[in-house]
Amino acid sequence: MEGVEVFSDGLCHTVEIDSSFFDKEVVMTTAYSFMDRFYVKISGDPLGSILVSLLPKGQDVDAGSIEGEFGNALLAYAQHQMMAKGSKQVREMIVYSALMAGERHG
Repeated sequence: MEGVEVFSDGLCHTVEIDSSFFDKEVVMTTAYSFMDRFYVKISGDPLGSILVSLLPKGQDVDAGSIEGEFGNALLAYAQHQMMAKGSKQVREMIVYSALMAGERHG
């Protein structure tokens, strides 16, 4: 996947993410979703490349599957973020309407 590359030393897998493709919040959310199976360390430069080191908690996983899983998760969270930004105004109007209705009845 473009913008994502995985390096492995045999035990620890490091995912390098080009931050021009995925922003810091998406990378952090994706890394968080891997915490049940991996010890996670995040480093790098949010304006360049973000590095996510994944050390398996159980059995080892090959670098190819890490790249695929992490890449898919990045895309899913990026899509979720775009949808949330696009619907922000609608959500705010719904909350405002609910608060105003409660105020009229209260």
